[in-house]
Amino acid sequence: KSNDSSNRLIVTSIQKMSNINPKHGIAQAEIDLIGKKRIVFIIDECHRSVFGDMLVSIKNTFPRAILFGFTGTPIFEQNAHKEITTETIFG
Repeated sequence: KSNDSSNRLIVTSIQKMSNINPKHGIAQAEIDLIGKKRIVFIIDECHRSVFGDMLVSIKNTFPRAILFGFTGTPIFEQNAHKEITTETIFG
């Protein structure tokens, strides 16, 4: 455990993270400040997050973020939607 109050661990859902934008009342200056920070996202059940706009929104808001995705059922080329696989998103 860190004694430094600036070290934080925030646990949230991908749905809430995708709502971090000016349309939801958050100032663009705050979003820009957050986006400059060193952020790591650890995403469980990441195979569910490769479709739709939520992950795209998060990646656009936090371009410097590192993403770790965990899944027991990855999306491969043969069952990919729009040619997006778990590997293309998370490596």
